[in-house]
Amino acid sequence: MLCADSAGYNRVLYRPELKKVARAVARKLARLIDKTGADAVVVTGKSGIAMGFAAAMFADIPLVTLRKQGDSTHGLRIEGPHILVTRYIILDDFIDSGATVERIDNEIAEYAECVNRGTPPICVGIIEYLHSAYGYKDWDLPRSGKVTVYNLKRQADWNDVPTINRRQS
Repeated sequence: MLCADSAGYNRVLYRPELKKVARAVARKLARLIDKTGADAVVVTGKSGIAMGFAAAMFADIPLVTLRKQGDSTHGLRIEGPHILVTRYIILDDFIDSGATVERIDNEIAEYAECVNRGTPPICVGIIEYLHSAYGYKDWDLPRSGKVTVYNLKRQADWNDVPTINRRQS
């Protein structure tokens, strides 16, 4: 069958609530940027790129995308603006085994070799934008150390993140 959508991501992209979720993520992302001084958001995977692009655009922060080794694509494996990234936020749907966020933390060093002249940036936060059954509050990353996990739907995670007055279009 040529028209099958095996991953189901296209169904997600065209759901009306995606715009609502992207704006909610962008508002929380903007608050976390102000709190942490992050200068980029990093995503991976089809759903991460779809949500990351929208949220980064609304929050007005550069986006860096990482593709898995061997993914067939017309782009590069690591793409982003050629700016110095010192602190970044990972945006992911949810943390299961932690393999994705750990891979991002390790591979962002490759991006740093090209853009940052070898100084690897550190992760200053992880935003989960879907419900997570595991309820992680933090994650110990190989390079960045212990990083706070902020779940979009867990209001208590955002109590210590100041509200800002950025206009979200």
